[in-house]
Amino acid sequence: MKNKLSVCLLFLTWSLALQGCGEEENKVVGLTHIAVEPEVIRIEEDSTSLLRNPCMGWTLYKESFHNLSMSEDADKYWANNDAAAKYASIFYIRAPWAFFEPEEGKYAWIYNDNYKKLIQGAIDRGLKLVIRVFSDGYDCYMQATPNYVREAGCEGYYIPDGLVIWYFNDPERWTPYPDDPVFKEKITKFVQALALEYDNPDVTDYVDAFNLGKGGGEGWGITWKNASQANRESVMEWYTDMYADNFKKVLPVMCFDQDYGYTTEKRIVFDRKGFSARRDGLGSSHFNSNQKSYANKMYGKLPLFGEGFAWPGYDPSPPTATDSYIKTWRDCYERTFEHAFQYHFNTMDLRDTRADDWLSVAPDLVDKFIRKGGYRFHPSEITLPTELTSGQDFNIEHNWENTGNGYLPNNMPNWNYKYQTAFALLNQAGEAVKIWVDEAAEPSQWLNGQSYPYQFTINSNEVPTGVYQWAVAIVDKTKNNTPGIKLAINEKEIVNGWTVLMPVNVK
Repeated sequence: MKNKLSVCLLFLTWSLALQGCGEEENKVVGLTHIAVEPEVIRIEEDSTSLLRNPCMGWTLYKESFHNLSMSEDADKYWANNDAAAKYASIFYIRAPWAFFEPEEGKYAWIYNDNYKKLIQGAIDRGLKLVIRVFSDGYDCYMQATPNYVREAGCEGYYIPDGLVIWYFNDPERWTPYPDDPVFKEKITKFVQALALEYDNPDVTDYVDAFNLGKGGGEGWGITWKNASQANRESVMEWYTDMYADNFKKVLPVMCFDQDYGYTTEKRIVFDRKGFSARRDGLGSSHFNSNQKSYANKMYGKLPLFGEGFAWPGYDPSPPTATDSYIKTWRDCYERTFEHAFQYHFNTMDLRDTRADDWLSVAPDLVDKFIRKGGYRFHPSEITLPTELTSGQDFNIEHNWENTGNGYLPNNMPNWNYKYQTAFALLNQAGEAVKIWVDEAAEPSQWLNGQSYPYQFTINSNEVPTGVYQWAVAIVDKTKNNTPGIKLAINEKEIVNGWTVLMPVNVK
């Protein structure tokens, strides 16, 4: 109601101004300049606000990994993490398959009330979801694969008692071989159900889509029945196809440079299947010089999603570390931020186990990633006609900048360039009566430190005469060209997602 009232008042002011101004007089009425000549609008960037845009920003965690459990009461979780949620854009769930499907067909999103409350809490706080489902029990306090898989005849192995010294020594923690046919059959059925629930970009930001091995499915330390290279590559083909065939709308992601090596991953997955890339272990020597080089090569081609190293220790004392430069938690956070920022990662982890420490020890880095991490678009200058005559062609000139250090992965296959730069005429109700899309102004090409100027020609055919507002947005073509990306624009009115620029008279 407030937006509609504001729009109506603006239109009343502009209409009165237009009625009292002839073209030949070229007068200024109030703050409205009425002229036949195009008007140059210089736009100030909003350089501080949190912009919750797709596939970027701080990531809040809830995981059943290491000695953590998904059984924590959802209300308690959100009470403990509300402060961190205010800085985040994503809610990341990393949990074992056995949590999501303890019995065959008994999915947590249908039958687990506490889990449903946890998810609703994220949605209520404006956070998009990311899900990683892993099957290897090495790094989990519980058996990660449901018992029904073993009972169906799947072959696997028991993690030796005492092998995992961090957590619980449980000789019953069984893990399947990923090249077993029963495992393939059962997890395929599960992933099909997972996609039916979560292949929705309104709810889910991306999905981890190669989750074998230790580290909660990071892709290293995989144990095989048949460890030949041909068999291992066959499993990678099958597993990533399984996710790609079922998740068609959100981006599938894979940790890079793990057991297979980056060259194999690039050939099989990144180049041919259009997966995005993830790297865990930022801030430590586990993110090595080769991986830094790979990250540099991927910048602007596919998005990078980051996670800091899981430093031992969950108290205020300094972490246990073999990396000589780590002496304090501040050292951890500075090096993690440095890796994420320098190598253009779109996301950083604000884990529930360390979120309070980030906010107390390194609040400046939390704020800096909000301001400079991911992508941050604004049109620095736009030239628009102040009057349109039906049937005539007019030019629009616009210049864009990305002050963020990441990029918008509009070029990835599952998005298929769905975000487009657009201009609109808004009526008195704030509705877009005419939209022009400049397909040449491609936001996935906008990288930090450069300006991107465009000029395109429009025609005002089929627009009724009257007074309108010029407005700009990056729209989502899969949603009938409604605004889809929040722009970093200061002191401009936003109406239904469109940034209002100036009045225009259509004759």
